[in-house]
Amino acid sequence: MNAPVFSDDGNVLAAGSSSGVVTLWDTATWDSRRLRVAGSDVTVSVDIDPSGGRIAVAHQDGRLTLWDAQTLDKPPAHP
Repeated sequence: MNAPVFSDDGNVLAAGSSSGVVTLWDTATWDSRRLRVAGSDVTVSVDIDPSGGRIAVAHQDGRLTLWDAQTLDKPPAHP
């Protein structure tokens, strides 16, 4: 488990892994959802924005990806 972080409200625990998977746990039930990021890149850091709407994932190769916290999809690119 790499870089575990709680959401601001404490309802979600997120952590990355060396296999490129980010796991999100609901802290009330400990049910989990998994986000598979591109490739098998090591996830070195995970953060959840204060609103809880997005997840930022920093990768070992220097990339940063943003994900929708509800759908686990990448949000649309900004123009």
